[in-house]
Amino acid sequence: MSWQPWRAAFLHLRIPFSLLLLPPFVMALVGLEHLRLQTLLGMFFILHFLTYAASNGYNSYFDQDQGSIGGLKHPPPVGLEVLLLALVFDLTGLVLATQISWLFVASVALYSLVSLAYSHPRIRLKKYPWIGFFVVVFFQGCFVVVMVRSEFQGMLNTWRLQDWSLAFLSTLGLFGAYPLSQIYQHQEDEARGDLTLSRLLGVEQTWNWARAWMAASVIGNLIWVLSSRNAALVVWFLIVFGFLGAVVFRRFGRSHRNQWNYENVMFLNSIGSVAMTLFWGGICLIHQTQLNIHFQLAPGAMLIL
Repeated sequence: MSWQPWRAAFLHLRIPFSLLLLPPFVMALVGLEHLRLQTLLGMFFILHFLTYAASNGYNSYFDQDQGSIGGLKHPPPVGLEVLLLALVFDLTGLVLATQISWLFVASVALYSLVSLAYSHPRIRLKKYPWIGFFVVVFFQGCFVVVMVRSEFQGMLNTWRLQDWSLAFLSTLGLFGAYPLSQIYQHQEDEARGDLTLSRLLGVEQTWNWARAWMAASVIGNLIWVLSSRNAALVVWFLIVFGFLGAVVFRRFGRSHRNQWNYENVMFLNSIGSVAMTLFWGGICLIHQTQLNIHFQLAPGAMLIL
């Protein structure tokens, strides 16, 4: 028996690529009290190593891509093993989720069903530019924040301004990143009949769209920081986003035309994800070390957001 097809199938789960979805998970932890470490680590493992990986596997199996995809520049051939492995990872995630709570089980199951609906040829949300776009940014952003916060403070207590401002910001960050991740796949998407938002906009307008929403995300994060009324958070914002801006400018300079290949898009999404993870992870640490910090939005801040 050859193990090569199974090795190829495992690559299609693209677990390192799934870690780029870490920022919403980290954002969800801001301001939470009485975190249970075992529950936190369990949710992290289930989402980022099982559920997201299964979602990647479904996408690879139903798309049958031969060109570059997120996390794989040269994807190996796709066989039935990819679908079987994705199902195993999905079911394993659901079984392990029962050790956390039934609310988490329901959340993971819903995410998995949406992932199938996004890729499966009978439904194929991916072929509808706006529906596919909003489904992805909602479930990879807002849904994750609400899911995690509900687990630690209860569903009925996850309706405060702080909860929804974090959910909003997590989704806002994906508005630009998601279409940009499709910018080098137009040819294969066209061959399958998938009219993604990036294809609808075209290469140049996809970049303009991404740039506008990335700027909006940075401004949104700044408003959140200023609304916290804490100087340490402002300094941390300037450090992280100053570094991010310097790295991006050094890589791309003033020119972006004809640069949206696999390497550059993966670099931009990766550095953005790392920066956002560090930023919100730092905020979590600052909140833990400065016990006198209390989140309070300035009057009218949510109107700006």
